[in-house]
Amino acid sequence: MDIKKINSFVPIKGKYSRKIFWFLFLYELFTLSFYIFNSVIIVVNGGALPDILGYHYQMWETIFATRTLSQTLILGLPIVLVAVGAAFNERSGVINIGVEGVMLVGAWGSVYFTWVFNNPFIGVLGGILISGLTGLVHAFFTVTLKSEQIVTGVAINLIALGLTNTLTTLIWRPGRSDPITTLPIIDIYSLPVLGPYIGLLRFSRYFGVPVLGDILKLIPDPLELINGHSFLIYFAVLLLPLANIFLFKTNIGLRIRSIGESPHTAATAGIPVRKYQYFAVILSAMFAGLGGTVLAMETGLFQENMTLGQGFIGLVAMIFGNWTILGAIAAGFFFGYFYAISIALPTTPGLLDSSVPGPLIRSLPFLIALFALAGFMGKTRPPKAIGKAYDPQEE
Repeated sequence: MDIKKINSFVPIKGKYSRKIFWFLFLYELFTLSFYIFNSVIIVVNGGALPDILGYHYQMWETIFATRTLSQTLILGLPIVLVAVGAAFNERSGVINIGVEGVMLVGAWGSVYFTWVFNNPFIGVLGGILISGLTGLVHAFFTVTLKSEQIVTGVAINLIALGLTNTLTTLIWRPGRSDPITTLPIIDIYSLPVLGPYIGLLRFSRYFGVPVLGDILKLIPDPLELINGHSFLIYFAVLLLPLANIFLFKTNIGLRIRSIGESPHTAATAGIPVRKYQYFAVILSAMFAGLGGTVLAMETGLFQENMTLGQGFIGLVAMIFGNWTILGAIAAGFFFGYFYAISIALPTTPGLLDSSVPGPLIRSLPFLIALFALAGFMGKTRPPKAIGKAYDPQEE
């Protein structure tokens, strides 16, 4: 799909004007699709067609609500962390589709160590460390033993699923753990000195102002978006720009990327290829484990197979982001946004008929991921040596 050719048919000129046009076009397409889908079900059940203008307004209020975007941050962050971690190991030439299992291990480990020590900070650290050990196992098989990387990743996924389910049953009960102590929630409006002044910027303070209040109700409040999250959310978000700097602005990152393009050339330059591949795979596993830790800490317990494919969507986000950190972040939150929408739509009266199957709406993020992968797969360029086991005796 050539974007330039498509833009030539847009009757609006100007870079930002076209972006606004495409934004409104995609919003209208999305809204009309749901309106038609909902209307067909209502008519089949003998009801009357909903008002289309009211439906548009209600849809806008729902999908651009501050609550929806706040959920995007929470639901998208585990996917983003997996995607960022996957960028490290794949930039070093190692495929790790076992991130789904690593994510699950991180979630279980964080809950277990929190439960044992009654300290969520120790739980977070434990989840990250046990994920790093899982990454070490993957690196041993793929880098040292030169095993088939995809097969090893599948094995990790299967072992992680079976092991976490078995341990959960032995320690707690089948299916889930006991509830755990979660990390404290940070309220930026309660911060010393600055808190009251920050509170003056909240949109809700001005909802009673004529005209302005009506406009502000339709716009997401950035302060409410970032407020009221746990310490872990803020910590994980701060890691994201640091990861980009590390991979693309440091000598270590340059060496990792050069290994992914040509490990033999990197070895000729004196770079210890295997050591850097070990480092990249373990680091990626720790990021994926942190994603699972965020998921478990926000839920407050461990549930059987609680990742539900989010690790795989993280891999799609990494590909969608063209093996870059910033691209992976944007793609991960993009998919997280549709996770939030899949929760918001069924809970908003009037947007979906009650007879619409819940699993169909919950499959929305996976459908978006499938279309994204199909549409952008041919336009991304993976590292040249990805998936190829490095052998120093081969040239």
